[in-house]
Amino acid sequence: MGFIMNKDQFDYIAKFYDFLAAIVFGKAIQEIQLKHLEKVRKNSRILIIGGGSGKILKKIDQLGIASEVVYIEKSPKMTALAKKNSIRTPVKFVSTSYENAKDYGQFDLVITNFFVDLLNEKQFQKFIPFIYSLLTDSGKWIVTDFRIHERFPLRSLHKLIHLSMVSFFRITVNLQNTKLFNYHTLIHESHFFQAESKKYAYMHMMFSSIFKKRKM
Repeated sequence: MGFIMNKDQFDYIAKFYDFLAAIVFGKAIQEIQLKHLEKVRKNSRILIIGGGSGKILKKIDQLGIASEVVYIEKSPKMTALAKKNSIRTPVKFVSTSYENAKDYGQFDLVITNFFVDLLNEKQFQKFIPFIYSLLTDSGKWIVTDFRIHERFPLRSLHKLIHLSMVSFFRITVNLQNTKLFNYHTLIHESHFFQAESKKYAYMHMMFSSIFKKRKM
């Protein structure tokens, strides 16, 4: 019987992921994830989905913004790396799929850094109201991910970089989704959230947006 790799299985590259990301994107891929954290109110209950090796936890701890963090990461090896971060903030590490986040109550803040690009468009459209349901009435959502610029020449450059990324992750983690969408616009136009701020990095190929929950 041949070897069958699970879909989006980051266990295989967990030890090398941060190193590889730094080679390609330098410090930008870490710094963009921190852009909105200083706007988060103190004693927030925070959910992180797809947190990888957990480097963001040290900044959250340093700022003292969290009463508790629920850290959901599907990859057990990534979760093990995240647990090695020495922090005082209470963190519940859960190695499971994001759909199970509903079992952990509501949150003041949800963070999805470089996670939504794993979802196809249909999945992402369902993901938006799912995040809405996890937030308190005044809750916020930080989304950080890749994007393709609208205009030449950055559009062509971004497409080339993304194609290289897709090719690599198809082989190493059995990546399923191969397209990037205009996540910021899709969230804002969904009527579930209102955009508050948006930051860019790495020649505008990375963005980080913070949204607040709309009253329905």
